[in-house]
Amino acid sequence: MSGRIIDRAFLSQFRQDFEQVSQLFLEKQGVRLSIGNISFDSAQAHTRLEIRVVDADTGVPTGSKYENECLRRALTTGPRALPIANVPAEIIGSEVEATDCNRYKIVGYNSRAPKYCVMLESTATGRRSRASSGFIKRFIAC
Repeated sequence: MSGRIIDRAFLSQFRQDFEQVSQLFLEKQGVRLSIGNISFDSAQAHTRLEIRVVDADTGVPTGSKYENECLRRALTTGPRALPIANVPAEIIGSEVEATDCNRYKIVGYNSRAPKYCVMLESTATGRRSRASSGFIKRFIAC
């Protein structure tokens, strides 16, 4: 037995070492590793590991490009589709102003959510919410 116990100091050092390893993975593999909160006792620790594929030049997750294309497709197809020329090329990250005079930034698209698939963030409060693609269609500048 080694006599090593898991405590805050050990986890602090572990997180620093993990960041160095994560940087190597980013450079060599093009993926970003991150860990969440760590729960522990003296014998074991648990955490969540997240692996994201990122663009080598910008460091931006490549999933954003996919979400952007899916959202453009959702807005430009179907019975009440917008003309494709009216939909901005980079719709994720753009802002819309709703009827309540609040401005919202489009931060993502969830293709698995059939009704409320557009993820929004209030520019005033930072509060996140969801909306339908129909909601976004009404407020995109035509």
